[in-house]
Amino acid sequence: VQEDIKCSLELEDPFIAIGSYDRKNLFYSVGSFSHVASFRDDLIKEVAKYVGDAASTIIYCTTVKDAEE
Repeated sequence: VQEDIKCSLELEDPFIAIGSYDRKNLFYSVGSFSHVASFRDDLIKEVAKYVGDAASTIIYCTTVKDAEE
């Protein structure tokens, strides 16, 4: 995969830093909701519970429309 990325980006002798993916400050969760309102309410609760004083949060959505809602 690294070689494919280097070729795609046409990088010559790039610096590559590889670290552990086991990060205690990361939380992963997957959920399915039938209504946007239900999702939004549960999302707010989960973020408040796990994020605390953390400076940033990334939330991935299936579509741009879902993210905007």
